[in-house]
Amino acid sequence: MLSAAGSTPAALTECPPRNQRDGEPMIGKDQISEAVRCNDALAEENLDFEAFWEAQDVSIRDLTYVAHQRALRAAMVYDGQDPRAMSRTHPTPVYLSPEALALIPTLVAAWVDGFAAGLRLNPNERTGV
Repeated sequence: MLSAAGSTPAALTECPPRNQRDGEPMIGKDQISEAVRCNDALAEENLDFEAFWEAQDVSIRDLTYVAHQRALRAAMVYDGQDPRAMSRTHPTPVYLSPEALALIPTLVAAWVDGFAAGLRLNPNERTGV
């Protein structure tokens, strides 16, 4: 749950330092940057969206579903709503402000871009930041 306005969410203050989680080295910013550059190069070569995800063995339907769910949750937080209040077993109507609704396409694209970068990273090449 988010704490009072202007303060740090409790989950962030309770999280161990990024280089000490489970004794595993974290993915470094250089590796993330390289993954993003590779994906940008593919995009510049006009690799079709569907072809890219098929090559990654990712279902586009599932990808877009998850991206929209993540975007919805972020938009709800933007609007001051708690996404955890939604039912996990039944469809729950969500009412967003026009400003939050306008953020949805950008949030979806950002999540998909981040997911694509994560897929490109080789977990055997992780190094600390």
